[in-house]
Amino acid sequence: MARFSARPSSMDRYSRHHSRLGKKAPKRFSSTPAHHKPSHRERPTPGTATFKRSQLTFVYAGNLGLDVKNADLAKFFESSGKVNKIDIRCGIRSHTVYATVLFASVEAATRALALNGHTMLGRKMVVRPRP
Repeated sequence: MARFSARPSSMDRYSRHHSRLGKKAPKRFSSTPAHHKPSHRERPTPGTATFKRSQLTFVYAGNLGLDVKNADLAKFFESSGKVNKIDIRCGIRSHTVYATVLFASVEAATRALALNGHTMLGRKMVVRPRP
């Protein structure tokens, strides 16, 4: 004689495991439909609740040359305002060089965004808010 489970068929293996432990199974999927979630490409704006002050003071600088130095970037951004920190990174496989620049004030960071498209060391820079 075959043994049949008395459990309802709607209960999956994941839920059965948690019910044996005496716990309610956590939700595995969000109840919010995917079309209501903000895109990962959307950038927060100062008017939204998810915007943080630290995001305003950081600026992404891309399309840098392999021989770029901190002093070069500091000199390039000195017209915008005081630079607190420069972090230069290099992509492993693509050999792309980019930097994250931390400014002392929000105003300095917004002035730095106006430098998008300017040339530094013979390359056209990309300057945008840090993602």
